[in-house]
Amino acid sequence: MARTRSEAGETGPEAREAGPEAREAGPEAREAGSEAGETGSEARETGSEAREAGPEAREAGSEAMEAGCETAINFKFIHRIGHSLLG
Repeated sequence: MARTRSEAGETGPEAREAGPEAREAGPEAREAGSEAGETGSEARETGSEAREAGPEAREAGSEAMEAGCETAINFKFIHRIGHSLLG
């Protein structure tokens, strides 16, 4: 903000010149703001979906680990039987 009348007199013409440009830029800025809002909403929705999917993914991972352990145990057992038969 101008502190003296001379400073105000110096900045007044600049402000008047910038006025039309600022008015022209206003709609673009509003549109960009709306797009940013939409992007934020989509990001929140994606985050919510990821949070919902998290427990299911953990459960599937646990089941896969259990299946992998069973496979390893079965392989080890079959391997021992093979050695027993081959002598």
